[in-house]
Amino acid sequence: MRKLKPLFARVVVRAETLQSTVATKYAGLSKMGFKVPEAVEDKQIPDEGVVVSVGEACEVLKAGDKVLFGKWAAKPIAFEPGLFVMQEEDIIGLIEEAA
Repeated sequence: MRKLKPLFARVVVRAETLQSTVATKYAGLSKMGFKVPEAVEDKQIPDEGVVVSVGEACEVLKAGDKVLFGKWAAKPIAFEPGLFVMQEEDIIGLIEEAA
């Protein structure tokens, strides 16, 4: 089994929620005359997840943190569906459960 160890300030995140597909998320664009290319219509857009591992240069995040990240910041890891890699700076914030 392969395991990715991120370098520098990169973070590996397991997506917990997948937003709607691109086509449904941006359906309003078609009303304004924009066309979403068929190649990306069904692409799922993750936006939150749990940190699996961090590179040695990460200063804020640690494994187990629940995070919100920019939708286009996440790069899928080909050999492990559901895992994404991104820069620590692309993390928008930590998600904390309300007490």
